[in-house]
Amino acid sequence: MRIYLLGQYRLERWRSQGWETVSEMGWQQRRVRSLFACMVSQTSRMMGREQLMEALWPEQGVDISANRLNTAVHGLRQVLEPELERPANSQLLRLEHDIFMLAQQRQVWVDADAFEEWLRLAYTVQDAQSREHLLLQAAQLYKGEFLAEEQTLSWAQARRSTLQRKWIGLLLMLADVYEARNAWLEEIEVLERLIAVDPAHEAAVRRLMHALVRLERPAEAAHVYQCLVTKLAKLYGTEPLAETRQLYASVCKKMQALTTFSSPLSTPISSLRSGMALHAFSEDVFLARTPSSARTMWNLKDRAPRPELVGREQEYEELCSTLHSLQQAPSLTPHMFLLTGETGMGKTHLAEEVSQYAQEIGWVVLWNKVLEEQCVIPYHAWLDVLRLLRESELLPPYSETHTVNKNSQTRVLSRWQREYVTLASVEPLLHEQERFSLRDDLLRWLDASCGQKPLLIVFDDAHWFDRESIELLCYLVRRLCKRPIAVMVTCLTAELMRNQVLQTLIADLRRDQLVQPVPLQALGDGQIEDLLAHVPSSLVADIKKQVGGNPFLAWELAAALGRKVRNLSQRSAGDSQVILPRSIAAILEQRFCRLSLCSQRLLRKCARLGSAFTLQQVLQLGAEYDEDAILDILEESLQAGLLAEDGMGGAIHYEFRPPLLACYLAQCHD
Repeated sequence: MRIYLLGQYRLERWRSQGWETVSEMGWQQRRVRSLFACMVSQTSRMMGREQLMEALWPEQGVDISANRLNTAVHGLRQVLEPELERPANSQLLRLEHDIFMLAQQRQVWVDADAFEEWLRLAYTVQDAQSREHLLLQAAQLYKGEFLAEEQTLSWAQARRSTLQRKWIGLLLMLADVYEARNAWLEEIEVLERLIAVDPAHEAAVRRLMHALVRLERPAEAAHVYQCLVTKLAKLYGTEPLAETRQLYASVCKKMQALTTFSSPLSTPISSLRSGMALHAFSEDVFLARTPSSARTMWNLKDRAPRPELVGREQEYEELCSTLHSLQQAPSLTPHMFLLTGETGMGKTHLAEEVSQYAQEIGWVVLWNKVLEEQCVIPYHAWLDVLRLLRESELLPPYSETHTVNKNSQTRVLSRWQREYVTLASVEPLLHEQERFSLRDDLLRWLDASCGQKPLLIVFDDAHWFDRESIELLCYLVRRLCKRPIAVMVTCLTAELMRNQVLQTLIADLRRDQLVQPVPLQALGDGQIEDLLAHVPSSLVADIKKQVGGNPFLAWELAAALGRKVRNLSQRSAGDSQVILPRSIAAILEQRFCRLSLCSQRLLRKCARLGSAFTLQQVLQLGAEYDEDAILDILEESLQAGLLAEDGMGGAIHYEFRPPLLACYLAQCHD
């Protein structure tokens, strides 16, 4: 017999053809399951009759408890040895002198006992490789809490706590092994598993921050710290230790070194773009890359040529019409436009075209690209807006009707950076008085600037907003009525789903009809053909199959084919699938690397099957995982938009999204 108590509670019995899960009615009885769990939770697997009655039914009288115990013992013996004619003759559950004795590990194997044995052996070995092997064997057995269905019984709670402490110690030991050989990704995965169970484990948080910094991911390290601050305050009313705060301070310095701020301008401009750092990647790869570390100022008229905006004509007309109406009557709503879609669907391209139109009819456009590194810097996006307003000379130098002049601009900007940003970096929650002061500053500036021309503020990749910037955005959107000001934001659908704060506040704005959603879906085959009108039809047919309606991937793949040979008609359609331009590789890698390491490993194996595969094929490829783990991996990939599911029951099959992802994984991760 094999009994699993860690995670899903189940019993398996050996048959001639292998192990099979026990599912008969006797095993489904709660008293039988509780009795078995109580027996195997004891190290000796021996308990007296009265001990069992007290442990299982402490509130019942002796007669009722004795009757329930006799019924449960009889049922359990039938489950353990169904072939016995007299269950009382059971050798797996014996009764001697009012003491029940369950067979030992050799006959009745228990995962919790095996877990502790593997862990004991790991503590005794000195060789690092052997220790890692033993720790991994133990970790594979710990699939979840001990007896999760018995949350109220004291004997189960005590063993559950003991096993969880041992599991946390196992993960820390495993992290030591990975750190010793600089396996930072593996260490991060282990520590994230630990923190998911114990988010207030400060030592694990420090180690995770250290590993993230070693991989040049300081923004994620800062986010981990902020989560710890919130959890400690909520659970214990305390703050992190001085050692942890010092580590966070060094992370912030490193992050600030990676962040480029806007530089002063000597001449006025009408359309500005800020904050595009080197290594920041999105669908605007169509733009000519600048060799410097940042393009802090960018005029929409000076952008590199893009393909014609195909398949987005309706969205473009609706946005332009709304802007025109707002210019004539600012009291109309909405004043905010939300462009959403997967990477490469044309969000940035559409926003640029709309901004170009707005500029042509007299709007002033402030463009700010939000970077992932800035997601833990409070108010960073709005601080850039203030800088752009000041340096663009949109504000009058002095006016009796406005409270904002050049001297106050410098003073307010300095106060924002010194007080609000710095204070929020060390204290997540600002006092209400400080919040109102901050909002008044920004509203006063916006009122002064839009007195001359209507103002369009664009936030590209707003899913990287910090919490404070999100709250300020929603506050301002509710107060833009009667002001000639509009806000346009672009968001990745997958990242928006992960940002619960932004998702919740946007839902509130949509309910009040203050935001105009513009979801961008995949293009149809006819629209892809229009986009690639210059490409031979023999290649277009194959490109359509691989890109899944993604205009960016289609354009880049066709462009790569054109660079590869002078005459596209000389190539066969099948050749297109082997070309992976760096722009496509980067966009696919960015999405793929956001999955857990387990999901990445399994999807690489699935990619060898092609762009589509069945559930049965996945189960065969993932033999090292149990079925529940594989289903969790598939669900994660579906939520990330990297897989599409079709069919029901045993006919379920999956397809990579986009199909080109299978080609990329097969070539780059074989």
